[in-house]
Amino acid sequence: MDDSPSRIRERLIRAGRRSPAKPRPRSRPRVLPDDWPIRQATNVHGDYMFLESSYTAEDRHGRLSLGELSLRISPDEGISGFPQGVSLGALSFIDTETTGLSGGTGTLAFLVGIGRFESEHFVLRQYFLRDPGEEAAMLEAVVAQLGTSRGLVTFNGRGFDLPILQARATLRLRQRAVLSDLPHLDLLIHARRFWRRRLESCSLSSLETHALGIVRQATDIESALIPEIYREYLKTGEAGALDRVLYHNAIDILSLVALAGDLFDRYSGELDSLADPRDGLTLAYLYWGQGRTEEAQKAFQSSLGGELPGEDRLRAEWGLGHLLKQIGRPEQASAHWEACHRLAPLDPRPCLELAKYYEWRQRDFTRATEWAQAAQDALAGLPAGWQRSAAEGDLLHRLVRLERKRTERPAG
Repeated sequence: MDDSPSRIRERLIRAGRRSPAKPRPRSRPRVLPDDWPIRQATNVHGDYMFLESSYTAEDRHGRLSLGELSLRISPDEGISGFPQGVSLGALSFIDTETTGLSGGTGTLAFLVGIGRFESEHFVLRQYFLRDPGEEAAMLEAVVAQLGTSRGLVTFNGRGFDLPILQARATLRLRQRAVLSDLPHLDLLIHARRFWRRRLESCSLSSLETHALGIVRQATDIESALIPEIYREYLKTGEAGALDRVLYHNAIDILSLVALAGDLFDRYSGELDSLADPRDGLTLAYLYWGQGRTEEAQKAFQSSLGGELPGEDRLRAEWGLGHLLKQIGRPEQASAHWEACHRLAPLDPRPCLELAKYYEWRQRDFTRATEWAQAAQDALAGLPAGWQRSAAEGDLLHRLVRLERKRTERPAG
């Protein structure tokens, strides 16, 4: 009989028994720095700890004080699925630091920062997982605090922070957490709406630098390094490097407040008061998508009244042309098709729109033929990858039809 270790293990498995587990190495004692503002508490799942910091209404983060930011109100429209008229002072701002950046049920949130306005102060509580055995108690405290909020604010929380917290809470607390039931404002979605065409990156650090006027101290740390710092803490018991992680997490949360206030201002501001015409263009497409055509038209016109860069001006002319066509104002739309052609003479689409306009609205078959020919010329110069076959067939058919109409019934 083969009594090798591998065969013995196989026989134990077949018999429904597990081989004895190797004793786990005893971890080193974990000593947290004396200067951390640590608070310890206990709930039904055991002990947990958090750090608490408080900021006054006069403290500034970026261009505005926290007191001014607390009064910012969510716009009546523009943020679908989020309550209207709620002040930032009633919301909870969340950011997590985890043992991995890819998520998944095996990823632990070892630091959960929650900031909210309480009375005259902005209070930041950072729930720290001193030991993985305290996870259930920590999560119980986190869920309890978030459950009293009118809404949650995150940055990429829809795809990262909340799914991790929800999964871990379900696993460790043996009950469904309430996180997914709360109104949730993920600022990344809205930041991309305003800045994706202006900035190379819409990361929070990029927005701090280019939009919010926030400069981090040298003690900050890159997000990619944070999981390894926590793993090293678990291995050695040394918590010194975690100071930088706490700072990073705190600044992230304060920046959520500043970014939310900035976005609320952009959504709620009067078109005439917008500092950047590109904001008007963003709002124009937003209003149009919501069916608010009159407001969309005004926003398009407002953006065109400013100094838009070339590509954005083309988007504004193109959008306004389509909007005017949609609401039955083809003559006004034609002026914007012509503007599009001047800005992008090699794009066949404005020419095709003008060919349709002169054929069906003006019954000017000569002009319609000229624009159809211009569209065909532009189409011939497009790269091979452009989908041309359907457009070429349409134009050829259109030119034949226009020639027949022009011959049978000359314009004018």
